[in-house]
This record gives sequence, C-alpha cells and structure tokens, in this order.
Amino acid sequence: MRMLRWPGLTWALCTGIWVGSAAAEDLAYLGPRGTYSEQAAQIYLARVPGYDAAVPMESITRLIEAVRSGDKPAALIPAVATSSGFPAETTHVLLAALDPGVRVVGEVHIPIDIELLAKPGTKLGDVKTVLSHPSALGEAALWLYQNLPGAKWQETRSTAAAAEQVAKGDSGNAALAGPAAGKLYGLDALAERIQDNKDNATSFFAIAKTLEKLDQQHADRIAVMLEAPSGSKAFSLVVAALSKIGFTVVTVESVPLPGPLFGYRYMLVLASDQPTLLLRATDAIARDARVGGGKALLIGAWRQAA
Repeated sequence: MRMLRWPGLTWALCTGIWVGSAAAEDLAYLGPRGTYSEQAAQIYLARVPGYDAAVPMESITRLIEAVRSGDKPAALIPAVATSSGFPAETTHVLLAALDPGVRVVGEVHIPIDIELLAKPGTKLGDVKTVLSHPSALGEAALWLYQNLPGAKWQETRSTAAAAEQVAKGDSGNAALAGPAAGKLYGLDALAERIQDNKDNATSFFAIAKTLEKLDQQHADRIAVMLEAPSGSKAFSLVVAALSKIGFTVVTVESVPLPGPLFGYRYMLVLASDQPTLLLRATDAIARDARVGGGKALLIGAWRQAA
C-alpha cells in the first residue's frame, strides 16, 4: 500500500482517506456500544491503519468539539440518512459558522436495519412505549403507526442508548435499534427490518482537525460551506462553476442566515467521476462566491471508498 505523508496525517491510496500517522490513536464515535455508529467505526478501522480502537462518546456535539480541540484526532459523525437527511444535531453544530473548525476527510456508508427490541418474554401487544433516536423513529414511522398505533414514542440520544434503557426498564418498553444492540443488551427482536425504506442507509463523515492543506490530486468528493445572503447569486454561480470542472451535487443542507428572508448558509457535498485537482475547485469556489455576493470555503476532500 502506497502512503503519502503530511504532518500528523497519512493519505492511504488504497482507501483514499487521511489517517493519523504519528502514534496509534483512538477513533471516536457516537456511543454507547451497539450503535450503528460503532458498526461504521469498525468498518473505518478495518479500512484505515493507524488507530488503536474505536471509543464511544455521548453526543455528536462532543465528537465535533473533541476533534476541534485536538482531544481526539478523528471522529465519525452521522451525516446523511436515506429517510431523514442530516441529523439535526450534526446540522446545528457543523453549520453554526462558515468554518466549522473541522474537515471532512473520509466517509463510510452502512445499511440500516431496524429491529423492535424488548426484554425476553415481551409480546408485541405488551409494548406501550417505543424508545429510540429521533432518526430511527422517523425511519420506522409507518410501521409503528400500523403495528403499534397506541404506543408512545420517547426520544433517546442513540439507538443503543434506547436498547440499554429497555434492558434496565419494564416489559412495557421496546427499542428501535440494530441487531448488534439486541445482542449486546440481551434483548429479543419482536420484529425485524421494520424500516419503512428497505434500502435504508446512513453515511458517516470522518472528521479531523482543521488542516492547512487538503490532498490536491486524489479526491473525488468535496464538501463546501457557502454563505449566500438574501438576493445573492453565490449558490448558483458556485454550483455552475464546479459543474464545469466535473463536480455534481450529491447533497445540500442549509440553515438561515441572520438578516432578511432567504439568506442561507449551505453545506454542499459534491462528487466527481474521477479524482480532480482540488486547486481548480478551490479557485472556483472562492471566485464565484465573491462575485455572487457571498462567501465560500472548502471544508472537506476525500476519496470515496470502493
């Protein structure tokens, strides 16, 4: 495997991901154990050398802050879900400023199979409260309405946290979580693959501390933060300029800017069929955002894993 070096980082050409290259360190993920985030973290560890282990943290906010502060070299954060888009917490923290203080340096996609988990001996008719992360509740909403119309929904910070609470609670509770959480907490699956979209999946961003330089040759995915005040043409101009050099928009997230209506801060993820010289993208982003009356910043670049 050929490796390119940058202070504190390594570019692994077989995976196309920046990784820690000093001493082996930990990769942080959204805990507790048994989450889909842990599943994604194990996949990332298998692809990327240089980490001791995956370690859980209690919130997306803490994950991002740990990387910003340098407490953790890298973390995986839930980014885009098939059914629910960006998690609200990811949007709130990453889009709080033009420069989020972290950079997206990799990506992991995993399928999301949701099970209804309960203590052994519990019947479907016993379930009065369903606990889970808001995204999972939304992703199985139709099934819940049809099969548990009278059950209350209770939000938790993660799917595994819901499973843990159910394991410690009474038999009237059930959790929406993955098979790994059921095994970890000794729960039975009352129903399997209950996600409304059977192709349900989630993308996780690997983030590292702000870099002075991103790879200039091998990225086929980029992330751009863009501020377009009300009346600005910056969004249209930047997307058009990136399109001319081979990038297409994969996903867009936005939050309102202070001021008049229809001013937004956007996070755009774009893809290219082939690795593209990032200098061309960086120049286009800065030039066309300025001409359009906005501001823009390249905040991520990575090679999509095969």
